Formats: sequence, C-alpha cells, structure tokens
Amino acid sequence: MAVDGASEIRQKHVVADLLGYSRLGCLDWTVPKAVNKSEDHVRAAWCRGYADGEVSVAKTQIELPSVNRNGIDQVQGLLQSLGISSTVRGPYSRKPHLDSFRLMIHKKYLSDYARLIGFKHPRKNFLLGQILNKSPVVHA
Repeated sequence: MAVDGASEIRQKHVVADLLGYSRLGCLDWTVPKAVNKSEDHVRAAWCRGYADGEVSVAKTQIELPSVNRNGIDQVQGLLQSLGISSTVRGPYSRKPHLDSFRLMIHKKYLSDYARLIGFKHPRKNFLLGQILNKSPVVHA
C-alpha cells in the first residue's frame, strides 16, 4: 500500500498489535517487556532499530535524546545488559518545550556498541566507522 512512494500500515489488527507492545507518545513510550526478557540478539536488534531512528552520532560519542526520562533509563538498562556503559545527562531546559535528556555512549564504549549493536542506517554506520578510525562497521 503505497502513497506517493511512502508505505502505510492500514490494517486495523496490525496497528492494534503494534500498539499492544508500547504506548505511543513522546512521554509514554517504554521498552517492550518482551524485549527486556529476550536473548541478547533481540535486545541488540531493538536497540539498533531505536538508534537508527533517534540517535545522533557526534565526533566522539553517540547521543540518544528524549524527553522521556523513564524510557531513556530503560534503553540504558538494555545497553547495560549487553555490556555497554552509558550516561544519562539532563534535564536540559528548553522552555517553553519539555525538558530533555541525553543518553551518551562515549568513545571508550563505541567499539563494543559497533560490535554488538551497530547501525543499519548507512550514514550513521559511516560516522561510527569514522570515530573508530575504520571503514563502515559490518555487524551480524
């Protein structure tokens, strides 16, 4: 089902199923319980998908911004369960907008991140490789 080159999910039962895993909204999302209870490769795949959509790759670190402190803490827990250390910083005031937080994965831990999680997003994968002084990272 394509509309101007973009795909849409239209079937009500598919949308209802997706909504069953987490509430939508910038303040309400959570890491699905099924992901938390899953094997390492599933937790890593969830982190990769989240990071492909939300992360910024800076000169020496990866930054995951969010206004949802609870959600970002859950992502930090997933990373920790995979052996990747991170730091949550904030809140950063952006009045009149919501305060924001940043989960930071520093350069010291980026080789573990690249090996265990990585990116599917080509530009982010390239930038991570640049930080690690390598060609784009290839992961399973």
